[in-house]
Amino acid sequence: MAELMLPNFLGAYNQGVEARRQNALIQRQEMERQRAEQEASALRNYLQGADLSGQDAQNKLFRFGAPGAEIAQRLATVGKERKLEAQADLALKKQENDQKLANLNDMLNIVTSARSPAAYANAIKIAQAKGYDTSQIPQTFDPDFVQIAHDSLLSAKDQAELEAKKLDRGLREREIRAREGEIKDRTDRSVVAHQQVSADGTVTNFNRYGEVISAKSGAGKPSATFEKTKAKEKQMGQDIGFALSQLKEITKDGGLIDQSTGSGAGRLADVAAGFIGNATSGAIAIGKLKPIADLVLKLVPRFEGPQSDADTQSYKEAAGQLADPTLPREIRKEAGKTIINLMTKRQGQFGYSDQEGAIAAGDQVDTNNPLLK
Repeated sequence: MAELMLPNFLGAYNQGVEARRQNALIQRQEMERQRAEQEASALRNYLQGADLSGQDAQNKLFRFGAPGAEIAQRLATVGKERKLEAQADLALKKQENDQKLANLNDMLNIVTSARSPAAYANAIKIAQAKGYDTSQIPQTFDPDFVQIAHDSLLSAKDQAELEAKKLDRGLREREIRAREGEIKDRTDRSVVAHQQVSADGTVTNFNRYGEVISAKSGAGKPSATFEKTKAKEKQMGQDIGFALSQLKEITKDGGLIDQSTGSGAGRLADVAAGFIGNATSGAIAIGKLKPIADLVLKLVPRFEGPQSDADTQSYKEAAGQLADPTLPREIRKEAGKTIINLMTKRQGQFGYSDQEGAIAAGDQVDTNNPLLK
């Protein structure tokens, strides 16, 4: 007799419950997705017209769920951080200026007492005991140096006292300008917020509202070596153009070379001013000349023939003269004009002085590449 098989009512019931639970979960997930899309769309619409510089506008962001709350919290954090940074910067500048005034008064007392060889030697000992660097000043009594240092201290003290009065007002003005700049960045639709690069090399720029600002299609994917070579050539052209414009500016009448220190005596005045933490106009001009001279030294033309090494050395010496404060200004101006002539005539024959180091580091450079010629 065959065994009677009863229906599995409990299993069927459990399967039905599980199916209903799964359907309910799917419905909840779909509703959550739709709600998130609606919130995101509403948030985008709000951000397009809202001025988020105000607190009320930032508080309204919380109506748009987690994304809005995240933006509001980020804005609040950035605002607090910048406010704290501004306050800390103000306190630091005040502290530095107060310390500078105290040091100037201290050094003025020391220099005022140094009116004889014995007093000068004693003043150096006092300055060393107080921690001042005396390695760059004359170690024997020089009345001219003492007078220059005394006058420089008085001038620096007046400037520090004037700076103390302007400090609060200047910092407030900078803070206002920074705030106005932030508001402009938030509302300017031409500011690039992020980029997207597709597989074919098309680069698309978006603003903070997700709007397309520009799109540029690429012409394939060039090799890394070609890209490096092309970038180096572009940078060299920019460097030469910048160096030429700077050289023309510094060598013209009244330019940086004319403004800079140009004698041994002038260098002594620079050293005296540097001892008290100040700087002469000639020393400031020398400081501005040094980056230009460094760039010129970095760019070296290729000379032909048996004299090439000597010509290269002459070029480097001329470049080194640009920011030498011990040389007369006329010599340095002529050196600058010589370099201008070379750069104008040999623009396509320049190379970086550290190119060999880049090759040794592992860059594969094709010497037949026309970009390197």
